[in-house]
Amino acid sequence: IRIWQINPPLHYLVADASGNPATIEYLNGSIVVHKGKDLPFPVLTNSTYVESAKAAKDAKVLTGNTSFSFQDNSLQRFTKACSMVQNYQTHNINQPVVDYAFEILNDVAVDGFTKWSIVYDLKNKKIHFKTDRFRDIKSASMSSFDFSCKSKAMVFDMNQPVKGEIEQAFQHDTGELNAKIIE
Repeated sequence: IRIWQINPPLHYLVADASGNPATIEYLNGSIVVHKGKDLPFPVLTNSTYVESAKAAKDAKVLTGNTSFSFQDNSLQRFTKACSMVQNYQTHNINQPVVDYAFEILNDVAVDGFTKWSIVYDLKNKKIHFKTDRFRDIKSASMSSFDFSCKSKAMVFDMNQPVKGEIEQAFQHDTGELNAKIIE
């Protein structure tokens, strides 16, 4: 993945195959990375990571005594997601982790604004997602794809009424197909 500095001011939550997370943000023309002990909460919303982590600490997420009294909805969503992640890690929750991850995303989604939700299952190398238009969960196993530089790019229009395993629905990318999906 190549992140180009001229992109809009976005930030990214990434993880390696072992699940070690990091955030990457472009702030004031510089790249800021949080990882390891500098990343106590592996969560991102729309505020900077430093602002969000401070809000979560102020809300006492680490002690389990969470209060939501913020004016900024992004900070509330971050704090809620952190609280739910911590709850899963510290309590015996009898729910598959992918299902619980979607529960977190549902709880912090913004009606009319959240367009899709994606859960990356690093252990099983699968991507699960749903869109606001088609709520059924779709899944794709990364082992089904050829990631070599010589392979052709594959595309899938995520806004379609399908569910379950979708690897076979991917098509080779063409300029015409790409334009159709974007339109």
